[in-house]
Amino acid sequence: RDAWMHALAAALAVAPEPVSGGAAMHRGMSSAQTGGLIISVPTVSLEKDASVADVAKFHIQCLLASTGATTSALRSFDDFLTCRTQLQAIKPGVRLPELPRRRLFHAMTLTQSVMEERREHFETYLHQIALMPAFSGERIFRQFVGLS
Repeated sequence: RDAWMHALAAALAVAPEPVSGGAAMHRGMSSAQTGGLIISVPTVSLEKDASVADVAKFHIQCLLASTGATTSALRSFDDFLTCRTQLQAIKPGVRLPELPRRRLFHAMTLTQSVMEERREHFETYLHQIALMPAFSGERIFRQFVGLS
């Protein structure tokens, strides 16, 4: 953990300002640099879960600028919810950004417009956490974005 934190701190110290408007870029092309950690959620796709139901999966791509390490991860809404719950349990006094609200009907979550809206929201959510010293170095967050 210490080596990763030192690499992240070094990257944050020399990295350019974050790029604004990442979520407003063309679908499939958005990314933003959050200090030295570049996180994007460029696409969302429908995947079958264990019960053969369609589930929206968000593709997370990560680059640690200081080392050039790249990762990718595939996460569902429930995965984001679980990660947020685990981070809150570690530091209950530190406020985390909000997740998009759950939809009452599952079919509504599978529309292209809702999936795209959530993709943008999840990308912003990850950028905000990456800028929070209380959470950016936590093993749970690193594993979630695929860095360890």
